[in-house]
Amino acid sequence: MQLPPEILAIFRDEAKEHLEDVAAGLEQLGASGDPVSETEHRVNLKRKLHNVKGAANSVGFASLGKIAHAAEDRLATVADGDPVPRQIVDDLFAAVHWLLESLEEPGDPPAELQRRLGLEVEAAPEPEPEPEPEPAPEPAGKKRKRVLRGTKKTPASSADDAPGEEAGPAAASGGASGGFIRVKSTALEQVLSPVAALAMLRVQGRRDIDRLEELALLSQRLADRASEGRLGPEEIDALRELGEELELQYRHGRESSRRTDLALTDLEDQFRRMRLVPFQSLETSLRLTLREACEATGKQVRLEVEGAEAGLDRRHLELLKPPLMHMLRNSVDHGIELPEARTAQGEDPTGTVLLRLETGADRITVVVEDDGAGMDVEAISRKALERGLVTEEELAGLSQGQIFELACSPGFSTARKVTQVSGRGVGLDVVRTAMEREGGSLSIEAREPKGTRFLLSLPASLLTTNVLRVTAGGRVYALPVAGVESTSRVDPESIFTLDGRPCVEIGGRSALVHRLQGVESQGEGGDERSHAVVIVTPRGRVAVLVDRILGDDEMVVRALGPPYRKVRGVLGATIGEEGQVVPVLNPVEIFDIDQAGIRAAKPKAARVRRAILVVDDSITTRTLERHVLESHGYLVQTASDGSQAFEALKAGNYDLVVSDVEMPVLDGIGLARKIRADPELGKKPLILVTSLGSEEDEERGRKAGADAYIVKSRFDQTQLLQTIAELLGDAE
Repeated sequence: MQLPPEILAIFRDEAKEHLEDVAAGLEQLGASGDPVSETEHRVNLKRKLHNVKGAANSVGFASLGKIAHAAEDRLATVADGDPVPRQIVDDLFAAVHWLLESLEEPGDPPAELQRRLGLEVEAAPEPEPEPEPEPAPEPAGKKRKRVLRGTKKTPASSADDAPGEEAGPAAASGGASGGFIRVKSTALEQVLSPVAALAMLRVQGRRDIDRLEELALLSQRLADRASEGRLGPEEIDALRELGEELELQYRHGRESSRRTDLALTDLEDQFRRMRLVPFQSLETSLRLTLREACEATGKQVRLEVEGAEAGLDRRHLELLKPPLMHMLRNSVDHGIELPEARTAQGEDPTGTVLLRLETGADRITVVVEDDGAGMDVEAISRKALERGLVTEEELAGLSQGQIFELACSPGFSTARKVTQVSGRGVGLDVVRTAMEREGGSLSIEAREPKGTRFLLSLPASLLTTNVLRVTAGGRVYALPVAGVESTSRVDPESIFTLDGRPCVEIGGRSALVHRLQGVESQGEGGDERSHAVVIVTPRGRVAVLVDRILGDDEMVVRALGPPYRKVRGVLGATIGEEGQVVPVLNPVEIFDIDQAGIRAAKPKAARVRRAILVVDDSITTRTLERHVLESHGYLVQTASDGSQAFEALKAGNYDLVVSDVEMPVLDGIGLARKIRADPELGKKPLILVTSLGSEEDEERGRKAGADAYIVKSRFDQTQLLQTIAELLGDAE
């Protein structure tokens, strides 16, 4: 029987509360020195584990119930009055850690954990390999159709993995999957006040609309009489009264708008407060992670937390938890020395890792710093040279901070061997990517007198963002205001090349130039200057060239879903004043794109001549697909259904068609059949991009004549671009 999500959410909340209490209680074992008090303390711990066991079994999470029961039995092996051995405490901590991490998606407990808790581990039978099916023979002379099925990526479950794209971290309370939070009744009462005010304003607004409709009819009658030259004294008086009434309605409307804004602002503030969760709700999981890393490395480390009482949005906590767990493992494995080494240096054998939460008006920052040996600059430099990330000459000119930046390269690791804690090359680059995907950043500093400091920064609000609206090539884009240093005008002659990349000097310092796709060569007033928005990123300055700067605004930014989640340079999307989809750009990724020379590379200039027709009834999908394709050098036109698309194909010259399947008037299957039946268009490459992913749906698309069939929920934009390049013969 499938339980309602409310029940599962309640179970996760209750179990998390009990397990956090058990973790805190294990830390206090033996602290009182009173045998009677210690016995009561252990009874309380066993009772909480017993409650977790019973609740887990009742909701069908047998694996959780099994481990909770084993942990309870393990603690019960100690006789009353006897101290709890260190090994049993460590085993119980391992059990609690696994239980907390498994509340969202219970799986089979690790064999090693089961052995530590005294459980028998049954060897799983090895599955027999399935024979690979023989490929069906191709009919002679028939062109083979390309059918693509996107594969769902499964994140690796290594000990030092940081958050990947597919891995969704557990919610701070109740779990992300359930979507439930605990709210105090007083908080709900506070929400009712602005809601009541909005309800009154809605009634008043309806009355104002009715009155304005009456005034509009009167105005029309008077205008008709005036056009005939037949206004009498009474009608002139009515015209004067109409003007006064309209002035009064204008003042009423302005006051109503002001009161609506206040009520909405109050309501937004109340909802934000309801979503706040104390930062300390992460503390138990982080302490267990640190303890696990110490046990694996033989090191002694204490964790200190500052600002734990401060409240953060639940989504902040969900985003920060996996990176912070990785940072703690990193500090233990790469930073803190072994106890004997610290003692030999005259230091406390127990190292310290400090977590400090700093909140500001626009951003929140979590500082992770340790008092260890610090990052090994020589090892990082040596590894960077081995991997060809830099040359000897380039390395000589890098600062310490820039060398630290090399450690954030994909797959980078200075570990000499793979251990349970690190060495797999999955680390800082994934942490940085996770931060930058949400408009945040990761920076690394040396700590005085020794140690390393990591700063993880995120926007203070993940719901709304202050953006600067700009236009380029007739389209509207948005840039996050955070990080915008200045705006200026740039002459084409002032752009110079530095290390093969276009740069410009603004404010006495150079900045990498990024020209948004479609920026016109001539600016306002007939000159050829472009507007430049100078943005400071953790890796340097970038000057984004645009046609016009429209102004700044606070907007709700939505994250991109499949298949656009991994579009390089795009943070999300919002809705503009005229209802159009506005891409919100990610300056950090824009800097990386230009630094690598992806968009400025001359060999891809020929792609500008390739024209693609995008067909989809969703304006959001059309806009995002057009942005992806235009950012890679293609000319793009759009159509909202198959009928419009076929007319456009007959009237224009397109190299390829990308079409949805489910559309009004003429769907994608019908469009494919019409294209294949047309003598002029019959060989036109066609890709169907759809949410219909069954074998039968793909077979329909193939029979209709599609050259490729891509399922939206299971691919990223790289697959679409690669397929287009192959069908057009542009693949490298």
